[in-house]
Amino acid sequence: MEDGVMDIDIFQRNSELFNLIKEFEFEQVYTFFKHGMSVEKNKQLKKRWCSYKDRILPKLNSLNVTNKQDNEDFAIKWADYMYYRNCDINLFTLFVNKRDFYLNNFKCNGIEKLKDYMQQGINPILVASHTGPYQAIIPALASQSIEFSYFMDKNSVELWNEIIQTYLEDYRELLHPIGLPSKNSIKQGIVNLKKGLPLLIFPEFSFYESNELTTNFFNKEIKVPIGSAKLASKYNLPLIPITFERNNFTFELTIHDSIRDIDDQRSIDVIATETMKWVENRVKDNMTEWWCWEIFESLMQVEENHEVPTI
Repeated sequence: MEDGVMDIDIFQRNSELFNLIKEFEFEQVYTFFKHGMSVEKNKQLKKRWCSYKDRILPKLNSLNVTNKQDNEDFAIKWADYMYYRNCDINLFTLFVNKRDFYLNNFKCNGIEKLKDYMQQGINPILVASHTGPYQAIIPALASQSIEFSYFMDKNSVELWNEIIQTYLEDYRELLHPIGLPSKNSIKQGIVNLKKGLPLLIFPEFSFYESNELTTNFFNKEIKVPIGSAKLASKYNLPLIPITFERNNFTFELTIHDSIRDIDDQRSIDVIATETMKWVENRVKDNMTEWWCWEIFESLMQVEENHEVPTI
C-alpha cells in the first residue's frame, strides 16, 4: 500500500525533516499536513482510505450499532479517523516537549491524583480505551514526569522505542513497554508494579485465555477480559481510567475517578464488568473513533454457541 507522510515508520525515519518542521507554529504545521494528506489530492492514498471504508461497512451491517441508513456516513467518518489519526499521534509526539505547545495546546486534568498516589508508594493500574489518538497517551503521561509500564502489540514495540529515542529522549527512562502477546508479559508487568511503576492497559480484549465472564456491550454478548481488574484486586491497587483526545488544536489528557479504590471488597468480575461499561460509555462519546470496531467480532464478541475461545 502507498506510504503516507504520517505513517509511523515514515515519521521515525525522517527525524531530521520533522525536527526542522517543529520550528514552525503547531497550528500551521497541523493544518499543512491535514490538507496535504487529503485523499482528494492523492489517488494512491485514496485507495487506503477506501479500504478502511470498505472493510468496516459490512461489519456495521452485522453489528447493528447504528441504523442501516446511517452506516454509510458512519463508515466514512471511521475511515477518516483511521486515515488521519497518525497525524494527531505523530504531531503531538513531535511537539509535546516544545514549551509554547505544552503551555498553549496541551491540557492535563487530574494528574495530581495520580502523582499523589505515587508519592504514597501506590502505583495504580491505568486503563484507556482504543479511542481517538490513544497511542499519544504514552508521550502525554511521560511529559508529566510519570514513569510507567504499558502493554503494547509486540510488533510495535521496537518502532516505538525508536520514536522515543528519536523524539522523546528526555522521557526515555520513564517509559517501559511490554510487548503482547508474550508468555512473559504479565510477569514483567507484575515485576514493574512491584518496583513502583503504574501499569497502563487497554482493556477491550485479551490475547490470553479468557475468563468465562461475559457482559452486554452495544447489545452484543462479549467476553470480559479480567486482567486489569485481577491485578488491581490482587495487589490492592486503584484502577483508574484515563482519556486522551484532541479538540481542534488542543490535546487533553484526563485522569478520571477510580473504578476501583484501595481496599475495595467487590469481586474481580464486578470490577472487570464495570471497566467494560466504562469503555462502552467512552466509545459512545464518539463512536466513529474507536479502533476496535474492525476486530470487535473476532476478538470480543462471544460466539453464538457461547463458548469462550482461547485466543
